[in-house]
Amino acid sequence: MFPIKSLSTQADKISAVSERWMMSQPRIYRSFIRVKSLCDELEKNRLTVLTIGTNDCEQDRSFDFKAICDWFPMLLQALETTGNTSVHTVRLKEPFVEEAKTGILLSHLGYMKGLKHLEISWARGRLRRRRIWAKDLARCLRRTSSIETICIEVICAFEHGGEDLVSLNQAMQFHSTLKSLCLTNVDAASGSGKSRLELNSLLDSLATVPHLEKLELSSCALPDLGGGPSILKSNKGQIPAHILERDTTLGLLGDLKSALAISCLVEKSTKLHHLALRHCGLTNLHAHHLASVLCNDYGSCPSIRLEVLDLRSNVRITANHGQAWLVDCLILHDNFSLKEIHLDWYLSQQRHAVNLFGRMRFYTRLNRANRGLFLLKGTESRSDRDIWNQRMQILLAARDDLDVSFYFLRQDPTVVTGFKRESQRMIASQKNS
Repeated sequence: MFPIKSLSTQADKISAVSERWMMSQPRIYRSFIRVKSLCDELEKNRLTVLTIGTNDCEQDRSFDFKAICDWFPMLLQALETTGNTSVHTVRLKEPFVEEAKTGILLSHLGYMKGLKHLEISWARGRLRRRRIWAKDLARCLRRTSSIETICIEVICAFEHGGEDLVSLNQAMQFHSTLKSLCLTNVDAASGSGKSRLELNSLLDSLATVPHLEKLELSSCALPDLGGGPSILKSNKGQIPAHILERDTTLGLLGDLKSALAISCLVEKSTKLHHLALRHCGLTNLHAHHLASVLCNDYGSCPSIRLEVLDLRSNVRITANHGQAWLVDCLILHDNFSLKEIHLDWYLSQQRHAVNLFGRMRFYTRLNRANRGLFLLKGTESRSDRDIWNQRMQILLAARDDLDVSFYFLRQDPTVVTGFKRESQRMIASQKNS
């Protein structure tokens, strides 16, 4: 056993040798200085936006990715021990060569208690196909409590036969601050088949997030569950007859389950106003269930406030059925909340599709001009003057759009009388003054 004094002397010698070695390696020494300054800023709560990798925003500071690779353990220790509360936005622009390191860094970002916005997008290069794993994202969510926005524009993969999905579901269910979630490339087939079967539970868990306002899923192949003709027969009541006659594939039951999950998400998420499901393999059955949920006005279902619906790149939603149902929910059933609908109109050059697109564009313009507020039922309790004032303000705001103005005047021609009364009152008040 060495005495304590000799041990400390030996440690000092090793430290001196390490320092001399770093001084002889200029690149490594510069990397050490950069990472050390980053750790100091995290400890002193001087940093608000942390960008790791290539930085496109000149106003934000970015930290050299190579330097972080050289001194990766030092950064992890700083994230875990400093208890930083000042960083509210983190942008990861470059992945590690080893995917495990990227996952470790992602999970350690949860130690920053003030983190609100997380953005992950790889710059173009040979590592752009590097994935992140859902289990690491779940660890990050469990450690932080104030995150509001998650935007992941890289492949988010699931493994372990659905265990990652369950873990992510549990982390999201108790995240009351989450407002926006964007997953542009969900790889649910990276594990066993079970992970594909339970993908719909992701939508079910998102329906329990109380303040979710924006959801974007892209390149997310919803599963085909199968199950045989007997199971299809038991669900005939929820499948339109012409779809059941035309499409006899075993994937129809899978479409039904995912359609019910999507419609349940729209019904339960009372603050959801932006829903995008692109490249998800949706069919006419999904459009049918979505249209049936959206066919509610303010009086019958006031909780639905979906304003933007994006179903592009789902080629199985056809103009004859799926797109027609979504447009009819605007016109025939007076949906006042939808302001934008994005569908693949260019896939069909039929006259029917062109007419649908024109009607959809007109009624979304009406909704953007506050058609629901203009035609809102149950205004009898308000005074006539308040009603006139409100409708005149809406009509004045839409004066540049003649089609919209004509629609409002046709719905309530007496609003012209209101204009006349208001102008007479203003003239009289000016004379008296």
